Amino acid sequence: MKKYIDLSDTSVALVGIRDTLEDCQIILDNVKSSDENSRTLILVLKDKLTEIDIEVSELQKP
Repeated sequence: MKKYIDLSDTSVALVGIRDTLEDCQIILDNVKSSDENSRTLILVLKDKLTEIDIEVSELQKP
């Protein structure tokens, strides 16, 4: 699934980025793994996505 984000307008771009982050979180939520290393990696990735989402939220504030 390819997603294109309109970068010509900052506010539109930030919404697109947040939507993409949400999609990534959903994908990670649906990954099933019994391997401990894989589960740890998924948790780290989810934490990083949350950090990015917080930063994007800050950028959206007036």
